[in-house]
Amino acid sequence: MSNKSAIGKEVFAPHDERMLGAVQVKRRTKKKIPFLATGSQGEYLTYICLSVTNSKPPQVFITKVKQFEGSSCFVKRSHWRLEELRQVNGIEPNRDSPEFDLLDRKS
Repeated sequence: MSNKSAIGKEVFAPHDERMLGAVQVKRRTKKKIPFLATGSQGEYLTYICLSVTNSKPPQVFITKVKQFEGSSCFVKRSHWRLEELRQVNGIEPNRDSPEFDLLDRKS
């Protein structure tokens, strides 16, 4: 089973949602880790997923899902209704670039 189909079954199906798509993403820069950090989860893969509820009226969500090294399980980390996002900000407007920031109404 591919990671994308596993995410759909493990993360979205139990909540009566259907995953429409997923893409693996990376941070632009590494997070600063404090000296002698404790409780670190280690390496992980991150996916940004688009899902829709099966109820009427349907709601559309963007969800950040992580898979930690050595684990076959996927963990939902952040979840936004599409209406909550106010901007998808491309980083380099003058060249073709896959980098972007997701800004919600709280930012």
